[in-house]
Amino acid sequence: MIRFLLVSLVVLSSVHNCTAADSPEIHDDARVTFRVVAPKADKVLLLGDWLKRGEELAMTKGADGVWTATAGPFPPGNHIYGFEVDGVQVPDPENSSVKLRASRSGSFFHIPGEAVWEPADVPHGNVEINFHLSKTLGDTRWFSVYTPPSYHNSTEKQYPVLYLLHGSNDTAIGWVMIGAANFIMDNL
Repeated sequence: MIRFLLVSLVVLSSVHNCTAADSPEIHDDARVTFRVVAPKADKVLLLGDWLKRGEELAMTKGADGVWTATAGPFPPGNHIYGFEVDGVQVPDPENSSVKLRASRSGSFFHIPGEAVWEPADVPHGNVEINFHLSKTLGDTRWFSVYTPPSYHNSTEKQYPVLYLLHGSNDTAIGWVMIGAANFIMDNL
């Protein structure tokens, strides 16, 4: 844990003092260039959900201490990634798009395309985040609720309920942030 904190601190402080690490950079051909500032690192790997289990992509260190790798082209949608700096996994400190996970968070980027999960020029519903005290677990749990655009206009209309559970390394907001369930429902 100490090693993780130290490497994270070094990576984050390096990025704070340098603006050369635009990451991720999405190219017109759907390829993506990833960069991370880690001048004292010996080895940096790019990790991503598009890679096979155990597969990794070695990054190249520049004279300025910025490690770079380009991958793709990627299909439309969200793609999760992170870096491994000298054996410690960290999200991209330059990317504010964070994928919350139950065990370890990552970063993500979006490749636009024509798909049902893309935001469209249609009325949009609402997503609310709620909290519930679970007496069984003795813990407060959170969950998100989507209501369609017309939901609050009528108290008489009945709506079906769809429960989406990830069941693995995700959080309650994953179906909205990454799965775009709200946009899918809006676009039906």
